[in-house]
Amino acid sequence: MSQEVLQMVIDYVFGTVFIYLAPILLVIAIVLFSDEIIKLIHRTLGSSNGRY
Repeated sequence: MSQEVLQMVIDYVFGTVFIYLAPILLVIAIVLFSDEIIKLIHRTLGSSNGRY
């Protein structure tokens, strides 16, 4: 009985809560690492212009 309840709780948490948290965590990650992503894009574009 307790294992079934635990399994139901785990299924609920992983099935519903993470679905709603995933977009929020993605936005937070983008905001936190946006400066690094911009630096990477500048570095990539700068090195590709000098390569050819």
